[in-house]
Amino acid sequence: MDYPLERTVDDAPKICVKRIKAGSLFILVAAGICSIFIPLFIFFGILALFGCETVHLNGHPVFGIAGLIAALIMAPIFSFIFTVIVWLALYIGIRVCGSFKPFTIRYVADDKPKA
Repeated sequence: MDYPLERTVDDAPKICVKRIKAGSLFILVAAGICSIFIPLFIFFGILALFGCETVHLNGHPVFGIAGLIAALIMAPIFSFIFTVIVWLALYIGIRVCGSFKPFTIRYVADDKPKA
């Protein structure tokens, strides 16, 4: 069967860049980390709501509604901390590697016309 909309890696549009702007890289890293951490913390909060020892504050487990609230407060804090750490490491690595050889980025173009 022929799928006209299917693309392989070879025919994807690509650009060659020396580095990625810090803000764009931060958004990419934040999207990836938040998409994993926030649901994970919500899951741990729900488990704490039902009595599991999944949420700890000052070395002590927190149960019930307090555990759920603590998990909801911890989710954005830990997401932000890990985002900054990973973003900083990636940004430095891209700056160093980009000074030797440019990167080729393959992407999927937006098919929507701009207004």
